[in-house]
Amino acid sequence: MNPTIKQTYIIGGVMMNAALNNLVGLHQDTVGEDIQAFLSKYKKKNESTSVIYEKAIRMFFMWYRSKELNELTTDDIIVKNATIIRYQTHLEENTPYSNTTINKFMAPIFSLYEFLETNDYPVKKASVKVDALDVDDNKHGEMNDAEAKLVREFVLTQKKGVEKAALIKLAARTSFRKSAILNLTWGDIKKHKHNDYYEVTVIDKGKKSNTKPISEEFYKELLEIKEQQYYNRYNDNKIFHLSKTTIQSMFKGINEQFNFNDDKGVVFHSLRNVMTGWIEETGGSIEDMREQLNQSGYGSLKHYIHGKDLSNSPSLRIEKEVSDNIFEGLSKEELIMLITSQQGGIVSTLKSGAQKMIDRKESKIN
Repeated sequence: MNPTIKQTYIIGGVMMNAALNNLVGLHQDTVGEDIQAFLSKYKKKNESTSVIYEKAIRMFFMWYRSKELNELTTDDIIVKNATIIRYQTHLEENTPYSNTTINKFMAPIFSLYEFLETNDYPVKKASVKVDALDVDDNKHGEMNDAEAKLVREFVLTQKKGVEKAALIKLAARTSFRKSAILNLTWGDIKKHKHNDYYEVTVIDKGKKSNTKPISEEFYKELLEIKEQQYYNRYNDNKIFHLSKTTIQSMFKGINEQFNFNDDKGVVFHSLRNVMTGWIEETGGSIEDMREQLNQSGYGSLKHYIHGKDLSNSPSLRIEKEVSDNIFEGLSKEELIMLITSQQGGIVSTLKSGAQKMIDRKESKIN
C-alpha cells in the first residue's frame, strides 16, 4: 500500500473527526440560542403563537432536564419516544390542563425537533411524535338532573364509589369545570356566617374566582369521602383523588350502561349544563344561567340552552284562553298524575311549594 496515500487517509480522517467534534461543540454552546432562533420564526408571524410555543418548550425541558433553555446542551435534547409518552401522560394526569391544551403543548415540541434535526443536531423528530389525545367537542350529550341522579347511584357500587358520586353531584350542582373541582381543598368550603349552607370557592377558567352554595346535607355527603379506608393515605388536603384517566373510564362505563341522548355519549362537561337545564325548565332567566356558569357575557350560553320547545311560547299561550278553574275539573289522582308528568325542574318547584304549605299548616296547629 502506498504509504503516502495511507498517511493522507489518516490525516484526512483526523481532520474529519476534528470538524465533527467542533460542530458538536458549537451545538453544545448554542442550543438555547438555536431554540430562540426557532421561536423567533413564530414571533414574526404571530406573537401569541410564539408565547405558547415558548411556554410549551420550557415546560418540557424543565420537566425532562430541570433546566432553562439557555442551560441546555446537546446531550440534554436527546430523548426517547417513551419519555415523550410519559410526559404527555404527566400532563394528562398531574396538571389541570384539558386534552385540547395538552395537544397544543405537544405540537411545539415536535416542531422544535423537526427544526433541530434539520440543523444537524443528533436527534430525530420521529422520537417525539405521539398520538393526540381525544378531545371532547360540543357534540357531547346532555344530561338533566334526574339522569345525573341515576348516574350517581350507578357509580356508587364502583371502586371509590362514594367519591365518584360526590364528584358528579358537585359538578352538576355548581357547574364548576373538572380541573377546578379536582383542585378543591377542604379549606375551599366554608360555612356561611348567617345562613344554613356552605360556600364552595374555586379558581376557574380565566383565573376567575367562582363561588357556589351547597346545602348542609350535601356537605355531610362530601365528608363521607374522609371516612373511606383508602383516604388516610392522602395528606394534601384535597377533596378528590381521581385521575383524569379514572374519570374517563367512569364515563365510558356510564355510556355503556345508559342510553342518554339516543346513544350520544355524555362526558364530564355534560354535568355543567345540568343546572342550566333545570333553570330553563323552571322558568329562570338567562341572567340566572349566566351567573350559574360564571360567565361575563351571554354569547356562549347558546351551547348550554337545551333544544328549544316553542309550544309554550308567549305568542301561542296568549291565544289559548284557558279558564282559571280548569284544575277543579280534575280528580286528586289526575292532578297528581299531571304534576308528576312535568319536567323535573317544574316538579321540584311544586314540591318545594307544597312543603312550604304543609309547614305553614303545621305551624298554625302548633
